[in-house]
Amino acid sequence: MGRNGPVTADFPVTPVTSFLHRVPGLLSWVVILVSVAGPFLYPLSFLIWASLYALWFMGSIAPTAVGLARTCWKIRAQQAKPTPEPCAEGQPHAFVLCTYKDDVSLLRRTLDLLAGHVGADKKYVVVLALEARADESEKARQLVSEYSSKFLAMSFNEHVDAPGECRGKASNACSAGRYLSKLVGALGLAQNEVLVTVMDSDIEVYEEYIARLEENVTQVKKGNIHRTLFCPYMTFYNTEGDASVPAGVAQWDVLWAAAVIGNMGRNPWLYNVKFPCSTYSISLETLVEMGFWEVGDVGIGEDHHTALRLFFSFPHEADFQVIHAPFGASSVGADGVVAGIRARVTQAQRHYLAQMDISYVCYRAYQQWRDFHVWQLWGLVLEVSGHFLHLTLSLPITSLGLGILGLWYVLMDSCAPSPWQEADWCEVEYIFGYQWKTVVQVWLLVLSTCLQGVLIASTLVMLPCAEYCNFAHHKGRTIKEYVCGALRRYVLGGPYMLLFTFPPALMATTKLLMGHGVVYKSADKSHLKPMDLLGPACPVSPVREVKPPVLLVADDKAELVRSVDHTV
Repeated sequence: MGRNGPVTADFPVTPVTSFLHRVPGLLSWVVILVSVAGPFLYPLSFLIWASLYALWFMGSIAPTAVGLARTCWKIRAQQAKPTPEPCAEGQPHAFVLCTYKDDVSLLRRTLDLLAGHVGADKKYVVVLALEARADESEKARQLVSEYSSKFLAMSFNEHVDAPGECRGKASNACSAGRYLSKLVGALGLAQNEVLVTVMDSDIEVYEEYIARLEENVTQVKKGNIHRTLFCPYMTFYNTEGDASVPAGVAQWDVLWAAAVIGNMGRNPWLYNVKFPCSTYSISLETLVEMGFWEVGDVGIGEDHHTALRLFFSFPHEADFQVIHAPFGASSVGADGVVAGIRARVTQAQRHYLAQMDISYVCYRAYQQWRDFHVWQLWGLVLEVSGHFLHLTLSLPITSLGLGILGLWYVLMDSCAPSPWQEADWCEVEYIFGYQWKTVVQVWLLVLSTCLQGVLIASTLVMLPCAEYCNFAHHKGRTIKEYVCGALRRYVLGGPYMLLFTFPPALMATTKLLMGHGVVYKSADKSHLKPMDLLGPACPVSPVREVKPPVLLVADDKAELVRSVDHTV
């Protein structure tokens, strides 16, 4: 993007918006302190407040579990049908492949998979999105020379950082998107017919996703791809058989993918926005109208933020289509268990910096309250807030605060009077005609039972569904392997769920509270193995006798620099 600066028209950087970014961190630390002191100082008031939060928490967990079950059922029904035959011609696709200091072998395995798709040489346009660095540029030129004959066109874009931008995927993709719009014009394609799929360097875009996507465009959207976000679901291809990925990291990633699928599968009448993860498709025309991606700090959660921008940019017109086909992502690994866990915590902390979307959605809801129904905006604010605040609020309130309250009640009920007897509930002798101790006892019991019941029921739903989505439907597991895998998620996933949620979320929210700058820390992907070591070899298209594709090389500041023929 370069000279034009960040896209901040829909969220200006002001003292008010900067303060809004700090609110989640302030709230998190206040809740931690209240959860420790509240049961001692104002136990009845704390119980009422904790009960209200518990209702919100359960109201977030239960629909996610139901959404995961609904999505698994749809995936199962779809898998029973034959996969649509991919078209050699027709719907043009563009792929913005974001890369940062990635080894050339990793990029080759990603490009090999794309090149193996039917019709890749006739309808695929690939743009590598990278930063303006000498080593990155040389690597991109090498890849373009190797793969340009296997696609309709292939090029790369070097992004020069501008003041106010957050370095990372969003800013690189935004620059590449602007360049892509010029490249599409040079190829004689219309912006309103090109579907853009944004992806990371380690992502495996399977041909099934492209086939299902084209089927959805034809049958559901009737060829109208404008203002629609297409969301595939995420699976992990190296959670088994890769010694560099700690077992706990692998188990947690599978559960995390299941939670993302559950969010996408919730009732569309109650949850208007579907949030993709890492990889999604959207029309080029829509991207141009939106100003491509947000490159300021608020856009660090590029996938989550893009869904929100689409919703607010096109009131009552934005559409979200879940494509029941997977794409493959990689779990973070390293040399050694401790290093692998540390890398995953660092990655999680970066993910949780996207909590700035809470302030973004509050600001946009305030600005556009006339454009939507009130229930839509309130529901979206609560939904986005729940995505991040539950990570830092649920543990202090439900485990620490209610645990202290229950323990204190037992001690008060069985021991002699203590200085704690001056608390607020001791001034009340009867509640609804019953002794306050009886009311509080029943209240605590019912609340704890409901919380545990929702958590246990959601876990029982999520474990087999997580196993099915990530493994069973496309790896042909036996029943024994299926059951053992689900039990392994339960045994290993639970403890790591705490490690990869509360600490990194609290670190991220504290960082924003202190006003520290946002730094995009990319995960190390050097541990990934070649394709043939992770599974069946990917079919690669042979060199075909086709019209030489266009090779375009441009920097971030110039128009198209040159256009030359290129052959392998």
